[in-house]
Amino acid sequence: METRIKRGQILKELREKKGLKQEDVALFLGITQQAYGRYEKGTSEPNADGFNTLADFYGVTTDYLLGREPLPDPFADLDLRDEDEKEVLAKYMSLPPQMRAVLLDALRQLGGVMIDSNGVEQPTLMRTTTTGEIEDSLKSEHEAEKDGEKFA
Repeated sequence: METRIKRGQILKELREKKGLKQEDVALFLGITQQAYGRYEKGTSEPNADGFNTLADFYGVTTDYLLGREPLPDPFADLDLRDEDEKEVLAKYMSLPPQMRAVLLDALRQLGGVMIDSNGVEQPTLMRTTTTGEIEDSLKSEHEAEKDGEKFA
């Protein structure tokens, strides 16, 4: 029973980290809020398909959900050298202000929360962006630069 409680705590932490209610996850799984609540309490567990679905939903492994391994560090394998960071910063600073704002927004989303215009944290799951408009803007700017090079 203690293992089930640990698994339930893991599910609860993942759900809260995403800023979701039990009802939200239950709706996604196609079960009642009470059934999902029992998963978090450790009095019941999903079947194998349920664990797979939850792992995909939360972006973790089933072994993590089962308490068999720690949450993986997505940056553990990256070799971040000072030179690389300086180059990235220089490229970031050379972008137009609008593009820098978009990149900052994306970085915040990767961090798990967004800050809305009122300064209130919002879960990224509920946030959308206008990537298509930005891509169109970038293409136009890039094409204008290429045209300028042709006539220089």
